[in-house]
Amino acid sequence: MRSWFAQDYTGRVQILFGVASAEDPICSIARKLMVEFPASDAQLIVCGPLLGANAKVSKLVELERLAKHEVLVISDADVRVPPDCLANIVAPLREPEPAGPSDTRHPTPDTRHLSPGLVTCFYRLANITTLAMHWEGVAINADFWSQVLQAQSLKPIDFALGAVMAMRRGELQEIGGFTGQARRGSRRTLKSMRYAPRGNGRPPLVESI
Repeated sequence: MRSWFAQDYTGRVQILFGVASAEDPICSIARKLMVEFPASDAQLIVCGPLLGANAKVSKLVELERLAKHEVLVISDADVRVPPDCLANIVAPLREPEPAGPSDTRHPTPDTRHLSPGLVTCFYRLANITTLAMHWEGVAINADFWSQVLQAQSLKPIDFALGAVMAMRRGELQEIGGFTGQARRGSRRTLKSMRYAPRGNGRPPLVESI
């Protein structure tokens, strides 16, 4: 969590922590971080009752309402990111370049640059301490990656890995926002976004700790 406060990013950033209960141990960690970084625009939100079967999406419904900016970056609490992660994950979401003068009537992917509508990150397992975690690390850090890369070789990636992902608020609203997806689960939300003609980005590696 601390790594999100230490980003090398020049734009405005708002950090929202969503928890299901005020008794969640993460609350004390979040409050300490907000004291350590008093200039940050950060807030701890104790979310209300579940709005659907997926607890993560239910929290995102409340956080979406409080978000101030156009780009939304979603991260699990147990993720550590490099200092340049935010800059790199936001960059692919820049607006597409307009078509040239001769292309404006019938722009195609060949005649204009399209930015992705959904950005995801590879992740690896860190802080491995037990034999079971070593085997899990082999599965995540080797076999899992190869499967994702194989999927990319077959067709453009149309899914996101849930550890860290980013999207534009406008495109999220086009599929009903998190409110409209709360009863369908996060997987359905992302699959709905695959139809945007912007493909998918893949910025840096993050760590699951």
